[in-house]
Amino acid sequence: MILKDAFMLTAFLALFNLGSQAQVDLDSINVIKGKIRVIAGKMDTFCDAKISFADSGVLSVLSYRKFVDGYFSYLSYNKSQLPNGNAAALDLTDNSTKLNLNLSKKITSKKYNGPMLITTVGVQAKIENSVSQIFNGNTATNGTTLFANFAFLPAGQKYRHKRFKWVTTKYNPDGSITHTPFDTLNLLRDNYRKLFCIKYGDQFKDKYRALIDCWVAVNTLITTANDCDKVALYKRKEDMEKQLFDAGLLDKPAVKIVKGIAQEYNDGLYTIETKFAPWQFFKMWWINGGITYNRNAYDTYDKGLSTQKRFGSKDFDGVGCNILYNFFKEKKGQHLIVGSRYFNVGYETKKTNSYSVLKSQNIFRDVNSYNNIDTNIFFQFNKSAKDISGKKYAEAWQHNFSSTYTVMFGSNANFGLNLKGQLQLSSISEPIFNTHAGLMIRMANANYDAEDKKSQTKVNFEIFFEFSDMSDVSKTGKTTWQNRTIGITTSVPFNKIFFK
Repeated sequence: MILKDAFMLTAFLALFNLGSQAQVDLDSINVIKGKIRVIAGKMDTFCDAKISFADSGVLSVLSYRKFVDGYFSYLSYNKSQLPNGNAAALDLTDNSTKLNLNLSKKITSKKYNGPMLITTVGVQAKIENSVSQIFNGNTATNGTTLFANFAFLPAGQKYRHKRFKWVTTKYNPDGSITHTPFDTLNLLRDNYRKLFCIKYGDQFKDKYRALIDCWVAVNTLITTANDCDKVALYKRKEDMEKQLFDAGLLDKPAVKIVKGIAQEYNDGLYTIETKFAPWQFFKMWWINGGITYNRNAYDTYDKGLSTQKRFGSKDFDGVGCNILYNFFKEKKGQHLIVGSRYFNVGYETKKTNSYSVLKSQNIFRDVNSYNNIDTNIFFQFNKSAKDISGKKYAEAWQHNFSSTYTVMFGSNANFGLNLKGQLQLSSISEPIFNTHAGLMIRMANANYDAEDKKSQTKVNFEIFFEFSDMSDVSKTGKTTWQNRTIGITTSVPFNKIFFK
C-alpha cells in the first residue's frame, strides 16, 4: 500500500510538472490514447464473439476449473487453492521447534473435464539452535519424517451434466412450460455479459478519451490562470489523474489492463454460476495416498534389569504407505435435512514394533542413600517412559483399515457429525480398535469486532469423544469408558467447505 501511494505521488508530481509547462507533452498523451485503443479493440473482439451459454452447462470452462480446483485442493490438502506448477511451503510449528517443508506440483489437464494430479514431497524435523538436522551421517535424526503424497482426480468424474441436477421442468395450469432454472441462469449470464461489454466497450473508450482531452485542457489553463483559479483547477486535475491511475492508464501496459478486465469478468461470471445457480447437488470422488519414512526413539523402563540400567532408549525406523478413496456430495436448496457429506475408506500398511502400542507412563524410581547411622537421605526420580518389563521386542507389518463419515445438517449447515473408526492388525499384537465421534458446531462469535478486518463473525468448533485401544491391548487395566478422551477442538475438518 505504501509503495502504491508513493508511486501515485510520483506520477502526480510528474504530471504536475508536465502541466506547469507552456506546452503539454504530446508523446505521453498519445501513449495513453494508444492504450485506450488497444483495450477498446480487445473488448470489441470479445463482445462481437458469439457465445451460447446454453451449450456450456452449469459452469463455463474457467468457472468449472476454479470451482473444482477449489474443492479438490481443499479436500485433499486443506487449502482452498494450490498454485499451478511447482510450489514450496515452509512452516515453523510448535513454538518454532519443528520444521515442515513441502514441495508440491499441480498438474492440470488442458481438457475441460480432464484429470488433475497434485503431488507433494516433504520433510518434518526438529529444530535446535535455529538448525534442523535431518541426517547424522547415514542415520536420520530422532523425530525426522520424510514423505511423498499424491491426490488424483480422474477424468470425467468431476463434472457431467447429469452430475449437476436441475429442478424438474414445471408446467403451468394451461399446459405451457415455465422457464427452467437453467433458462434463468442463462438469462443472468447473458445480461451480465451485455452490461460488461457496455461498461468496457464504447463507454470505456468515450469516457477516458474525453477525460484525456479535459485533462490536457486543465493543464493548459493552469499555465495562464491566476492564483485563485489555480486552486480549483489543481483540484480538478488531481481528480482526473486519480481516475486515470485507478484505470491503470498511467502506470500499467495495455496488456496488463486487459488481463485485469478479463479477470474481473471471470470473477463476476463465477459468482453468478456458483452462488445464484439453483443447483440440487454437486458430487465428486478422488484417490489419494503416499509413502512415509520416520525415525523415532522410545524412552523405556525395564524393572527386570539392575537399578542403574532400568531406564533406556530404543530407536526405530518406520516406513509405510497408504491409499484412500474419497467421496464428497453437497446439496443445494432450502429445508434440507442433510446439506453436505464426506466419506472415505482407506488402507495403510506400515512397519511397527511391539513397543509402539505401549503408552508412556510416569515412572518413579526411589533411591536411598545412608551417610551414617542416624541420617537417611531419600531421592525420588520421575520420568515418562514405556514399561517394557517382561515384554519381548519384535518388529512386524501393521495393517490399518480406517473410515471417516462427516455430515452437515440443515440448509445453513450450522452443525454436523464427524465419525471415525480404525482397525489395526499385526502379527505381534491383538487387533486394536479406535473410534471418534464429534459434534461440529458453528455459533456467533461473542468477540466479533466489526472494526477489525481479521475478526471472525462465526466460531467453528468440535466437541468430541475418542475411544482409543478399545480392547485394551496395551494392558492398562482400564475399561473402554475409563480410557475415553473428551475434548473440544477448533481444528474442524474442511471448515471452509462444511461451514460456508
